[in-house]
Amino acid sequence: MGRNPIGEIGLCVPERMTLKVMQELSERNPFLECASRASQGLRCALIDQSDNFRAIWDVVDYLKFKPMKVFLEELLPCAYATHDSEPFKWIITRLHIPIVTNDLAKYLWEKSEMNLKVGRIYAVDPLIPYRLSNEGFTGRLHLVIDVNMDDWKL
Repeated sequence: MGRNPIGEIGLCVPERMTLKVMQELSERNPFLECASRASQGLRCALIDQSDNFRAIWDVVDYLKFKPMKVFLEELLPCAYATHDSEPFKWIITRLHIPIVTNDLAKYLWEKSEMNLKVGRIYAVDPLIPYRLSNEGFTGRLHLVIDVNMDDWKL
């Protein structure tokens, strides 16, 4: 059996910060402004500091990592997506912070699966292929932060 593409790390985002992100996103939808569709049912919105999503950048600042890229990733209800490995010019760790999820939203690889919990932080290896499944009736929304491995000091 190969490596796991995802693992929980020992950090959490305080609930008050997650709630502020949810409130901010209810007032302004980044998927309408700067979204791209990665695949059927999966869409991403790059979040630039100039986009003025203060609550999102407060989370980034709280983690004290220098981000290479920050984006939101939404897996729509009753949707599936495949993530093939991505080639990078540098070695990165992709941090996933679930903002909204349900018990039926899962990462799948080989014969394993994992449901990510709101507020916890997970490191995802983008070099390992995996699948996403959301069999629930609500969407799954993650704040995703790419950080350089040289800055990864836990």
